[in-house]
Amino acid sequence: MIIFGALFCLISALSGSLISLIFFGFEQAIFHDAREFFTLTASLFLIAVIHGGIALVIRGFITWYDEIKLKEEFAQKSFEMELALIKSQINPHFLFNTINNIDVLINKDAGKASEYLNKLSDILRYMVYETKTEKISLAKELNYIEKYLELQKIRTSNPNYVNFEVTGNANNLT
Repeated sequence: MIIFGALFCLISALSGSLISLIFFGFEQAIFHDAREFFTLTASLFLIAVIHGGIALVIRGFITWYDEIKLKEEFAQKSFEMELALIKSQINPHFLFNTINNIDVLINKDAGKASEYLNKLSDILRYMVYETKTEKISLAKELNYIEKYLELQKIRTSNPNYVNFEVTGNANNLT
């Protein structure tokens, strides 16, 4: 920033010298009275102010552009971190067991295996897309829990492995 300011001061001084040579001529560059000195000083000051204003505008645009890039990078990193968090929430043990159970079920009952595969797909879709919002409706959460429990029931032949019952209407609750 210091180099930036020094460069503009140098440009201002050179511009002022050039203007004084143009307006006053080379032979009058040596000051003969106070009026010429004041005029030259005022001209140099005006040029310095203009150059300073230009420098501020340029610096403002550079800062604005850098902030936009930083915000975009932050949004990208935030998205990547959210995705990594969601992926870490998907328990690999649960996922592999469920896939293996569905694989075994394919030979026994292909229709039921397809049903469970769709439930697994719904659970994964829910975890990737629905959990990004700040609030999730209670109905969606209950639907997720129900499908998760259904997938857990594949491992046992006991229909009462887990009892899950909800009373009331949860459609409008978040």
